[in-house]
This record gives sequence, structure tokens and C-alpha cells, in this order.
Amino acid sequence: SERLANSRKKNSVSKDLYSYVSVFLICCSYFRDFIEQHYVTLKTANPEFPILIRECSGVQPVLWARYGFGKEHSVSLDNMNADQVAKALESVVNAKP
Repeated sequence: SERLANSRKKNSVSKDLYSYVSVFLICCSYFRDFIEQHYVTLKTANPEFPILIRECSGVQPVLWARYGFGKEHSVSLDNMNADQVAKALESVVNAKP
């Protein structure tokens, strides 16, 4: 979690992160666990960086990163555990679109 927070501090390429997660689907429970464990650390380390999480019915969990010039990159978080979600988040934050 701290490594992820620090990687965002070093990299200013991504402008924001957003995700859609279902309240009801089991495959989203891992992502919810990740958010419960790491959200405070991420926001504390990056208070000005927008992180948006939307709860929706019947959607597969997806993480989107938005970059400059309207470029976006998405990663499916379907059935990922908390460690895998952290790696996916780190990859989109550090990606060069």
C-alpha cells in the first residue's frame, strides 16, 4: 500500500482513477476488501489526486485511469485478490499511454 502510494507521488502521468464495482457480485468483494484496507493510505499520500469509486448493480469490477489528452486505460479487476488489485492499480498509475 505504501509502495503504491509512493509510486503515484513519483509519477504525475495519470490524472485520476475511477472504478465501478457491484454491491452484489462476489467477484467484487476482493476489490471492496482492497479499498477498505488501502484507501486511507492512498488518499493520505495523494490528497489532491482524484479517486472515484462508484457502486453499481451487476457490473464487473473495472479500474480506469485517465491520462492527459483524453487517453484512458482500463483493467478488469474480476476475481482479483487485494494483492492483485494493488498490482493492477500500480500498473495503470505507472503506465505511459
